[in-house]
Order: sequence, then C-alpha cells, then structure tokens
Amino acid sequence: MAPDSAGRRLLAGLLVALVVAALAVWTRDVDGQRRPWPEGAPRPEGAPAAYTLEPDGHYHMRRVDRFLDEGVVAGTDPYLSHPDGAVIPWPPYYDRLLGEVAALAGPPAEEDAARRRRVEHLVGAAPLLFGVLTSLVAALAGARLAGWRGGLVAGAYHALCFGSINYSVAGNGDHHAWISLLNALVLLGATEALRAPSLARPWRSAALGAVLGVLVGLQIGSWVAALVHLLLLQLVLGWMLVVRGRERLPGLAPLGLALHAAAAATLWPAVASSPWKDELPWMVVNLSWFHLAFLGLSALVFVPPLVVPALRGGSRGARAYPWAALAALVALAAVLFALGAGPARGVQEGFAWASRTDRFMAVVQESWGLLDARGGGWSDLHLALGYGAWLAPLAWWLAAREAFARGRHELLPWVVALPPMLLQAFQQRRFSDALAPVLAVVLGAGAARLVSTWRPAARLPAWALALLLGGAVGAAQAPAVARTLRLRAATPVDWHLDARFGQRLLLEWLRTEGPPGAVLANWDLGHGLEWVADRPTVATNFGSYVGPEAFRTPAEFFLATDEAAAEALLVERGVDTVLVTSALPRQVRSQAFALGQATPEPWLTADGAAFQEAWFRTLGARLLAGGVATLPDGRTGGESLRFLRLLHVSPVADPGARSPHSGQRGLPCGTVWRRVAGARLVAEGEPGETLRVELRLSWLDGAFTVRWFGSAPVGADGRARLRVPYATTRNGDGRVDAAAWSVGDERGALTIPDWAVRHGAEVEVF
Repeated sequence: MAPDSAGRRLLAGLLVALVVAALAVWTRDVDGQRRPWPEGAPRPEGAPAAYTLEPDGHYHMRRVDRFLDEGVVAGTDPYLSHPDGAVIPWPPYYDRLLGEVAALAGPPAEEDAARRRRVEHLVGAAPLLFGVLTSLVAALAGARLAGWRGGLVAGAYHALCFGSINYSVAGNGDHHAWISLLNALVLLGATEALRAPSLARPWRSAALGAVLGVLVGLQIGSWVAALVHLLLLQLVLGWMLVVRGRERLPGLAPLGLALHAAAAATLWPAVASSPWKDELPWMVVNLSWFHLAFLGLSALVFVPPLVVPALRGGSRGARAYPWAALAALVALAAVLFALGAGPARGVQEGFAWASRTDRFMAVVQESWGLLDARGGGWSDLHLALGYGAWLAPLAWWLAAREAFARGRHELLPWVVALPPMLLQAFQQRRFSDALAPVLAVVLGAGAARLVSTWRPAARLPAWALALLLGGAVGAAQAPAVARTLRLRAATPVDWHLDARFGQRLLLEWLRTEGPPGAVLANWDLGHGLEWVADRPTVATNFGSYVGPEAFRTPAEFFLATDEAAAEALLVERGVDTVLVTSALPRQVRSQAFALGQATPEPWLTADGAAFQEAWFRTLGARLLAGGVATLPDGRTGGESLRFLRLLHVSPVADPGARSPHSGQRGLPCGTVWRRVAGARLVAEGEPGETLRVELRLSWLDGAFTVRWFGSAPVGADGRARLRVPYATTRNGDGRVDAAAWSVGDERGALTIPDWAVRHGAEVEVF
C-alpha cells in the first residue's frame, strides 16, 4: 500500500473501521444480560418483551425514569434505606445523558408501562453502543500511532476483549462502558495534543486542552473514581514539564491550564447539585468541593510557565520548575494534614471508607482479582484480557523506548496508563474494562512495530497481511471468541428451570400482585426491587454508601436467631414484606462480612466451605425451610415462625441451588413473606395442658407444601393464647389443606378468618 496515496489510506481506514465495528457488535449483541421473555411463561402486565438482568443498570433505569418525571437527575431517593431515604452515590451526568435521549425517544404523555419498557430498552442498549465506539476509538488511536496495521490490531483486539464485552454486552446498563469510552477519547486526544506540531502552537494546544477537559469533567461527573484516570494523565503532563526543561514546547502550559480549567467548569454543575457536599464538603469518594479545588490547584501549576518569562521552555528556570512545583504541593499537603483541614480529612475518610468495604466487597465476584483462587485462575485472565496479555510487557517496552528515548511524546499517555491499570485489573477484575482499550492500543502499536521489522511481511499484499494480523488477534482472544460462539449457539432454557428468569418473575409479581410497601431482601436484590418491583427497600447494592444501618439490617435479620428481635428489626425499618431467594445459602459469607465479622463463623466454617449448626437456627435458614428450624440431622429445632406468613412461591426452580437442609437440588427461585399481626387463638383448658395447632398449606397446586405448627400452655386463668400467622381462607397464592387444634383430649378443625390474621384479632377455639 503506497503511503502517499490518500485515497488508499482512507479506504484502508474505512475497511478497518467496518471490520472492527462488526466484530464489536457480534460479540456484544448477544443474550448475556438481556433475554427475551420466554414463550409460554406468565408475563405480568407491563413486563418487557426482553428483560435485563444487571442490577446496577436497573438503578440507572430508575434514575432515568425519575428524570423524565422530575426534569432533573435526582440526588436522593426515598426508596433507598427505607424509611429514611438516602443520598444516591452516583454523580448525575451519565443518567442525564440517557435521560435526555429517552426524552427525545418517546412522547411525553406516554403510559407509565410503555415508558418503563422504553427506558429499560434504552439503558440496556446504550453500553453496547459505547463499547462499539470504544473499539473504534482504539482502532483510530492505533492507526494514528502505528498506521493501519496498528489500528486493525488495536480495534479488533478490543472488540474481542471480554474485559470490555462484559460491561458493554446488550442488557448491561451500568456506566462503566461509558467511562471507558470517555477515557479512551481522553487518551486519544492527549495523543494528538502531545504531538510536536500541536505543542508548537499554543492556541491549538489550548483548544485541545479544553476538549480534553470537557471529557475529563464528564468522566468524573459520571463516576467519581475516574479521578484516577486524571491522575495518570497528570503524570504524563508532569513528565512533560520535565521535558520542557530541555525543549521549548510553547503549547504545554496552555494545554495543562485549559484542560484543568475546562474540567472544573464542566464538573461545576454536578458538584453544585451534589447533596454530598452539604454533609461532607471535602469528601473524596463522592462529589464535593474537594474535586473542584483539586482541579483548580492543578490548573494553577501551569500558570507560572505561561506568564513568567524566566520559566520559558529550555531555560534553567524551566528545568527547576517541575521540582519546585512538586515540593510546593507536597508541603501544602503536609500542612493540610498537620492542621486536619477539610481536604486532608476528606482523603483520610476516603481511605477509611475503602477499608470498611474491602472485606465485604471481596466476596463480590467482579471485585475478585483476575487470578483469584475462587475463580478460574489463569483461565479467567485469558478470558478477560486474552493471551495477548502475555505480550503486554514486550509491547509496553517497545512503546516506552519510543516515548522516552526517542521523544515520541504522543505515546506517553498509553505508556504511563498501562502498568497501573494492569495492576488495578489484577486486583479487581472490574477494571479490565477500562484497561482493555489501553492494552489493545499498546499491543497494536507493538504488533505494527514488529511487523515492520519482519522482512516477509513486506512481500505480502495488504489483504494477506490483514488476514494474518486478524487471525493472530482471533487466536489471542480465543477464549472470548469461544464464549461468544457458545452464547450464539445456545438454545433457550425451559423457563421452569431458568433461575435468572425466576428472579425477574418474582420482582414482577411484587410489582403487579404483591402487597404494598417496602421490601427487605439480601443486598444484591436492592436495585431490582427499586426498579422492577418499584418498591422501597431495606436491601442495597450501594453497600455502606447508604448508611451502616441499612447496609447491616438485611444481614442482621437473616442471621438472627431470636424471633422477637427479627420482628423488631422489621418494625424499626417500617417494612413488612421479606423476599427470600434460592441464592440465600450462598450469601451467608457476605452477610457475615456486612456485620463486620472477620470470618463467617459461627454460621459457616472458617473457610466458608460448610454450614454449622448455628446457621440452621437463623431466620434465613428457617425461611428456606418453610418457616421451621430444621437441623442438619433432620430434627426440628423449634416451632414455626409466628410473625411471618408465606404469600408466594416462585413457579421457577433453581436447578443449581442445593437445599442445605436436605441436600436436594431444585429449590424454588424464591418466596415472598409478609409480616402479620397474626390471629390470637384463645382456647380453654386445664392449667398445665397445652394448646397445639397444626396447619398444612400448599402452593403451586400442591407442588410446594408447608407444615405450620405451634403451641401455647394453658395458664392459671384456664386459657391458652397462641399467635398464628395463617388464615384458613387465603394466604396469598397458598391454600390451606388442613387445620386442626387440640387441648388435652379435646380436638377439632380450625377456622381462622383473614381479617383476624391481618388485625391481630382474637379467635376462640371450641
């Protein structure tokens, strides 16, 4: 391909973009986090034709839906941490973007159900678009750094990289794909800004800096942790200040000043509307004045080189300035920490917050390291990043040599970013998404460099070389390609045995048929309840952000052994409905850590591999067993629960869930329970005798049965009083097959009206 042929270069670029986009769509437009509603399955009114599974995306859907109602992105939510409500930990810009698009995509007077379906579709589809665009940005960056060969490798590698696919697959509505796109654009923009022609022109540098600043502001205004990406860019600019000591670089100071000023201006509306700044004005982990002060201080670093003649590039002053500026910043930080000033307290609280959540987050799979022993080890690494990760050190060394030894400053953003982002991903696999474009571009530049030194490549026609490079990328990403092929070839699972569908159906049942009010559930169900079920929750995916009480309450409830204490928790939080899923046995470890335990004992063994007897006496274990404490050896560990009645049993079985009580597989996907006052049965007898009551109930046409039993002694007044949570008429979807009582030699059938159960009325037994 002749390098002086603009037409052929354009054609090559278009072909590379087409191939990259096609690969990115092929790997992401699959039924991973988005699934069609199964044929023949019950479909509640308002349920979408295709539903999404990803919980963080569900909360973005709720926030976008509220934006359509309220016209602003909400900073607080009464559904969180019921009954108090809580501040939303996410900044507003991502939801504002999706909200504006949603407002353009549908009529303002649309029915609620239709709008909810549209919002779910839009939010679930947007990250797919962002993932495809990020692949194209990686291709463009690779091409700008290393020609069409680098562009093809970089774009195709990212398109097939599961670290990115996982967060941009259809149905994953979370913000991470958007953040990765913005960061890739920032790195691409920095690549252009650090080229010699750009740095030689101050006004061009200032313009590029302003564009980069807007992108940086959007990043932090969408996800506060994107501040880390800015820190990496600041390392590049700091190094360039050192380089400026020996080169003129008249555009560097305007670039740095415009970047930080534009970022602060872009971020200002988000900070001004952040409710966090009112409570903790200098906090780091959520938007506050700290972030504007940080950007402002960073901008000031570039003012002296711009206005002081003695600091012009190449001068002695320019050589000393970076170290003087660094010393001044370190001294300022030392003073702030010594005085305990607001910014210093914000940084300290950030570290304290991280330490509080580390143990709990360690049980969340996306927080595992890429080589975590609980996962697949090396196979997880190869799936997330591809076999090309083994070539990253070589590719990085080639790029670093070009950047530092040969003055190719445009490579610096990628060279500086790769090692810390790779380390982040090894510590928590969620960061593989942001790493993916950086890794892909560095590999693309390295591949192009190696191909240029391989003599046989010079004799190959362009199409043959493209096929060779494409085949190499496909082989390097073989695990992700194989996974995509499996997903595309998969046949639908019988909906009766689809646990993920069963969970969605439970949430839809709560929305359309369930009792009103807030719901308590394990933490991972919070966002699904808030969006799909449209209910306030005492269950939060936001962890300790919403406050320690709401964070701990579900764990305290499910691990409680005292029935009165468990009921008191529900009363205190103003919640009557409890959702229990088949995943509960797998969540005991995270519940223990939510309570601040160093180990999951006494409920599990120290290694978490087996249940101990203490767990079988907990509320969670009793609810899984129909409300009765059933010990491992089959003995009954007490009578049935008296303050909760079972309303609904999922018609979907979870084939992967094994009952800790019986060892059998196929637990129902979930059950819904309701706190009730309970009918107060009163029976007469001789003091010392015992009133005994037994009910046999069934759901799903007898496929799921519960035996409720309880007893109470006859007191000195000749009466026994027993609280019973079930009616003999109706109990949600359940029916009573038998109900009997006995006192001494007296016995008989039992009739308990529903109104007595709901209002705690007395029912005399004759």
